[in-house]
Amino acid sequence: MSKNINRRQFVAGGATAAAALALTACGGSGSDSASTGSAEKSSYKVAMIMSGIITDGGWDQAHYESLKRAIDSHPNWEMLEPKENVANADAATAAESYVDQDVDLIVGNGNQFASTWAEVASDAAESHPNVHFLITNTNPEQELADYESTDNVVACYHLTKGMEFDAVIVVWPGCDLDDGERRRLYTACSRALHAAALLCGEGLMEKLGLEENLPQEV
Repeated sequence: MSKNINRRQFVAGGATAAAALALTACGGSGSDSASTGSAEKSSYKVAMIMSGIITDGGWDQAHYESLKRAIDSHPNWEMLEPKENVANADAATAAESYVDQDVDLIVGNGNQFASTWAEVASDAAESHPNVHFLITNTNPEQELADYESTDNVVACYHLTKGMEFDAVIVVWPGCDLDDGERRRLYTACSRALHAAALLCGEGLMEKLGLEENLPQEV
């Protein structure tokens, strides 16, 4: 079984409450396993797959910490080590590895996984019927539908994919600047049509190789 929760539902409903609802749906009295007549399990496993990291200070960290808090109120659930920095090309393999472990609930942080998980979820319905999938997604067309007529827009980088702005100010903390972080930073900065400013943590400009190209006076 798969289910989608959009960003507004996740935030407005309470991140922890949404995560707890997902756990209850899989492991509570109303779960599919109960409805099919199979014996209710005494313990369950949940795993999370994300394109970012659990310390990004935003989308993925909010999901991770909310799920941890939900687990605290569901002692019969165990949270496995999350898979971080998962590229779209690797998303199906990451999900399949959890399916093979009979993980009861597999959470994907973002609709970028929806298409790559479709076949995995379909196969799992036959081979592992007690495995459930949950994707929390964003819909920029609804959440930022009027961005072109708005003077200023403040948004996380992942909500602005495919959008263009005359000028962009990117606020980016210090980081290790691995390949995943470079892709996210590129996504943010490349939204600008004419001008981009990068406000970043100490050492990031040097890691990007931009320090020598900066003007001496601003």
